[in-house]
Amino acid sequence: MKTIVSVFLLIVLAAKNVTAQDYSFKSSLEYGAEIADFFVSDFSPDDLVYYVDGLKTLKTTVYSAGKYRLKVVSGSDFSAEAEIEIQKKKINPGTLTVGSKIYDGSPRAREYALNFDNTQILAKDRIGVSVRLKSIPYFPSENADTYTWNELVYLSGYSFMTANYELETNYVSVTATIYPRETSPFNFSVDDKFYDGTDTSIGQRCTITIVKGDDDLDFKFAEKIVFPSKNAGTYTLTCKLKIEGPKAKNYRLVPDYFTTEAKILPLTVSMSSFYVADKIYDGTKKVYDYSFSSDIDSVRIEGDDLEIGFLSEPEFPQKNVGKYTVSADFVLKGEDSQNYVLEFENQQDEAEITPKEVSVSGFFVADKLYDGTTAVPENNVSMPEVDGSFSGDDVYAAFSIKPEYPSPNTGENYLIEADFSLAGADSQNYYLKNTSLTAYSSILCGSNLIHQKFYDVVFVSNYDREYSGYQWFKNGEKLDGETKQFFCDPAKFSGFYQCEITKLDGSKILTCPYYPTITEVETPSPVELVVYPNPASSGLPVIIKAENLNAENAEIMIFNSKGQLVKKILRPETENEVLLPRGEFSVRLISGSKKQTLKMIVK
Repeated sequence: MKTIVSVFLLIVLAAKNVTAQDYSFKSSLEYGAEIADFFVSDFSPDDLVYYVDGLKTLKTTVYSAGKYRLKVVSGSDFSAEAEIEIQKKKINPGTLTVGSKIYDGSPRAREYALNFDNTQILAKDRIGVSVRLKSIPYFPSENADTYTWNELVYLSGYSFMTANYELETNYVSVTATIYPRETSPFNFSVDDKFYDGTDTSIGQRCTITIVKGDDDLDFKFAEKIVFPSKNAGTYTLTCKLKIEGPKAKNYRLVPDYFTTEAKILPLTVSMSSFYVADKIYDGTKKVYDYSFSSDIDSVRIEGDDLEIGFLSEPEFPQKNVGKYTVSADFVLKGEDSQNYVLEFENQQDEAEITPKEVSVSGFFVADKLYDGTTAVPENNVSMPEVDGSFSGDDVYAAFSIKPEYPSPNTGENYLIEADFSLAGADSQNYYLKNTSLTAYSSILCGSNLIHQKFYDVVFVSNYDREYSGYQWFKNGEKLDGETKQFFCDPAKFSGFYQCEITKLDGSKILTCPYYPTITEVETPSPVELVVYPNPASSGLPVIIKAENLNAENAEIMIFNSKGQLVKKILRPETENEVLLPRGEFSVRLISGSKKQTLKMIVK
């Protein structure tokens, strides 16, 4: 921009008839003006001759800034001169653009440009004159913010050229921003914690990227970190973050939150003992006496609903006698059980099932007919019951050694001793307390086998052809040579007679004593048979009463419900006492040709 100051000076006029008002000079012009620009008149500049400091010059000549003596001559018409000044050209330094930047810990501008309009410089000077910054621009502060400040500028170039210019101002204004540096948290994690009944996190670990290691920054949580639930499990946690400290404004968290996974770990409940007591065999696998202990009371959080119990009741692996490993599966129960875990869910202990003590009772041997041996017929034996055994168990009494009569001869109430042991698939589960029992049994003679034919002949009936041999006895003495089916006593009948009969299978029968009829006898009074108490109780005697009885030729036989003969009384008394096992019985009285039968029950 040209600044023109017009001051009309007095002109020394050399021409005639020319006044001062018609001819004048401008006292000063800005550098870049031509010499002719100083002259003010109605004359054409082309008709003038110009002298600067006494030297002729062209009207278009541009002189450097300074003071000069200008003389103008117009032929013979006039001549004028004056002091003129060429002032320095004032130029605007332009504007400074500083690029905004992201905080880097330094106030220095990283990008900048001085926007100078060099058209203000004469074309011929542009190669040697420019406007420059005194120094690299610096923000007023290193911290993030928007700033407006001035920077110092100067003219640069050859001195003979720059002397013709001057700056309107030595400062340029600039506005620029230092933006907060974006930083992201990384390696953020929340520590797993053991269940404590709360949703509060135990601790947080986090690091962030920062620009300078010496920046005083603190990484903070904008809000408290809590688990979505207090219960054990794996959760996704969201953490709101913030930065604090003197340099905090220079940073911006992107994002300002972070997610991570963390666990609430269940507390461990330990088993300290598990005990199972031995038991006596009871036919089941059930465990009756057991105990266990754990540290649940010291581990359980106050107020929690938690208890320990069996997944199912413990049992022995088998019901039978033996030593076993008993296993128990434990489980935690209650509304808060999900927050606890058993260290060992299965516990074991050694325990034994010992045999159950039992006894045998009720051993009976029915009387047998004489067979010439001491053997006890199996069908005559009522085996004892196993007292104390469980229903359904396969256990029963068996002979250790088969019992025998002490003599093969007929006789009443022989004492038979028998040793027993337990048998059956479940016998191993029992211990027999009493191994010996006794019973009384008689070896009886066959009854009603001898018949009287004549007053001096007796015989054995063999209609079924089951007998093969005979041996007669009189008054208990063997009659040698008397081996026929009949016997005739030449000495006439006296006393009693018996016959040892051999059956087809080789077994023998000794008949009961037979008293032949010698003379007529009076008809006896009717025999009355009474049994009491009826029903009777096991273990208590039963009384069989027979009145008006001719004991010489009478007998009482007792049969069980199977038709087996269990007791025979020869020559019974009026009152006869017997012991019988439980069951139903038939009591039969035979006296001569008379028979009488009663039913009896023993409970």
